[in-house]
Amino acid sequence: MTYGGDGRVPGIELASYLGPALLVLAVGTWLVLVLITRRRRLEALDTGENNLLRTIAMNRLLRTVATIASGLAAIAGNHAARPDPSLVAGGWINAAGPVNLAILLAMWRWAPPRLPAVQADRSGLKPREPAAASHPAARLSMSLGAALGLAAFVPVLVAMVIPAAVTGHPALVVAMAAAPVLLVTAAGELLIQRNYGTPQAPREWPRQPVSPALLTTGIAALTVLAAAVVVTASVQPELGILPTWAPTLWACAAVALLAVVPLTAAKGRKGIPTAVPGLDAALRAITVHRVVRTLAACFTVQAGVLLLSAGPDIRRGLDLEPASWAWAWAWDAAPFTGVLLCTAGIVIAVIPVRSFARTPASGRNPAREPAT
Repeated sequence: MTYGGDGRVPGIELASYLGPALLVLAVGTWLVLVLITRRRRLEALDTGENNLLRTIAMNRLLRTVATIASGLAAIAGNHAARPDPSLVAGGWINAAGPVNLAILLAMWRWAPPRLPAVQADRSGLKPREPAAASHPAARLSMSLGAALGLAAFVPVLVAMVIPAAVTGHPALVVAMAAAPVLLVTAAGELLIQRNYGTPQAPREWPRQPVSPALLTTGIAALTVLAAAVVVTASVQPELGILPTWAPTLWACAAVALLAVVPLTAAKGRKGIPTAVPGLDAALRAITVHRVVRTLAACFTVQAGVLLLSAGPDIRRGLDLEPASWAWAWAWDAAPFTGVLLCTAGIVIAVIPVRSFARTPASGRNPAREPAT
């Protein structure tokens, strides 16, 4: 039909979707509240601190529940505000939308209370000073986090100056975002050596530079990238499509080769004279963590970008000339899979470095200092 408004879901059908969701939300909230109230008290905390801990848990629960409930209300409000499909209406106002936005802002503002740190000897509420975090080299390493986030937006600046540099294959744009992050990481190691490194201080290398979870993530990202390249490279020649996987492969190889620079800088950096055992090794582990995290994020995004760019052409080619293999229908989901991989890569890129300075230097054993 070329006239009239768009249709809408029947109200009873929409209620059948929103009703069970709201019921699950209400029952789940009640069960979690019961779990919080009946939880056994922690022996290391007194009554007031245990109550405060329960208050923090309830605050987080109710903020999440209120956010989800307001979203359900916004969906229902949009249905109620939508005009009758038989009427020609140019638009409508969903009153529940601004209310939902106000609730989101209120939940963001309503922060949970904080539980003050307590000494192990129960001498009183005394915040503990992290001796490692107060070291200038540690502060420099932590301040690089903001610089790494800004470095990832280098392609935006390049597009403003040289637009033609980012209009080619999307794999080059991803590589242009990962390369500055690796260079900033290497520059951080050089600054630490220049400002705080001395030949007299021993150089410590962490026993476990990369956590098992991050290492597994990196291996999985490399596997997904290899699978995307192999599948795309095998399908495109069969359909007579110009190969688009080669720039992805070369861009990933260039980023991997560039990752050697910060790793070499971390390995060859001079030691830092400090009274905090294990600080030098922890700073090197942070650098290795950032390098592996960048590579894992880059490989994941590159796999997603390859599927996004090659998927539509392959799907059109399959419509004209069906391939011999039976899972050609899987390319219908290639764009959606590419979006998921790109989102996963962005999430991987913001995985924080685990804190390495939460206790004072006293009482630490240098021989048993954890790697990260």
